[in-house]
Amino acid sequence: MLVGGGVAWAITKDCPTIEPCYGTSDDDVMHGNGKANHLYGLGGEDRLYAYAGIGDTLNGGKGDDQLHGARGWDIYGFEDGWGEDSVFDPDVEISSLLNFRSVSTPVSIDLVPKSSTLVRAWSGTNRVFTPTNSRIDDAIGGRANDVMVGNDLDNYLYGKQGNDRIYGRAGRDQLVGGEGEDKLYGGSGSDDFLQGDSGDDVFFAKDGEVDSIFCGEGVDTVHKDPQDIEYDDCEKVR
Repeated sequence: MLVGGGVAWAITKDCPTIEPCYGTSDDDVMHGNGKANHLYGLGGEDRLYAYAGIGDTLNGGKGDDQLHGARGWDIYGFEDGWGEDSVFDPDVEISSLLNFRSVSTPVSIDLVPKSSTLVRAWSGTNRVFTPTNSRIDDAIGGRANDVMVGNDLDNYLYGKQGNDRIYGRAGRDQLVGGEGEDKLYGGSGSDDFLQGDSGDDVFFAKDGEVDSIFCGEGVDTVHKDPQDIEYDDCEKVR
């Protein structure tokens, strides 16, 4: 880190270990290597680059950042007031994950592909953009009441805290409500796994396919097909 007059200046930094690697409050450029790197840009308009590690974590912090994944499964993290970030994930064979677990305001997440650069997620004036060739199939919500919409591939969607609405669409999806009173919509895919955890949750699994439903704590309501498998902790089954 370069410091002058007590002020942190922008840096260009290689991060060769799996330990967290931090930037400054200015506009930084940070590079990982082939390991599972954890890159945190902090403030400023940063550019973070993973490098073919499995499970890289890229978090630009506050400011309008560019998060560049690599081959393999990458995690893109966000926090309150993250700004307008662009995520570039070039691996179309392996999905990556958007992580909003530190965000305290409601987040809307939409993983449905579109024909041009699109907004994948938003909360107030904060945005996450991706180009059309970036594959994002998985997401973790935040601490408030989120809306999460999957695509037609196999999604992992975890609402975390708050009263969330989670839509699986097609594919073999794993939907987890987390804490709060959640609504989980399995969609048209077969072998969906729906898990409520704590809170009075509602499950919608009537799609003509075989789904598995684990309700968890609370008084839960399940709308299901006859062939669906619900566990013993589901109180109201319809």
